[in-house]
Amino acid sequence: MIPHAFLLTIVLPVGVEVDGQTHTECEIGPITMAGAMVADVEAAEPPPAGLDEETWRGMCRAARNIRRLGTLPPETFTGRWLLEMAEADGTAIFEAAAGVRARANSFRKADGGPAGGAVSGGEGDGLDRGGAAPDA
Repeated sequence: MIPHAFLLTIVLPVGVEVDGQTHTECEIGPITMAGAMVADVEAAEPPPAGLDEETWRGMCRAARNIRRLGTLPPETFTGRWLLEMAEADGTAIFEAAAGVRARANSFRKADGGPAGGAVSGGEGDGLDRGGAAPDA
């Protein structure tokens, strides 16, 4: 289980409408090992037109940072689904994911080394988010 200290709840500026209900409250957390594997399987599919493979992989992994969005089931959150979101919502998710990763990386041993290893995964994903990383 991911410690609660690594989860961040945000409110999406636009939200996602499903069956007439707009969902805006979103919980972001680090990608689990299972989530990373699911993202990698999705990313193995051909990327949508206009995206290179590295950007597509980053989108798939970014979707796995979403722990909860309203009452939508977790299997909803895929790279293709994320591409259909409002840009402002995607930016909010990427920024929150960067915050989660920074929070996780701030938990260090007294000797300055990583506590169980640094959390990473956003570097080199090919996405230009103005400095925000897609996954923690």
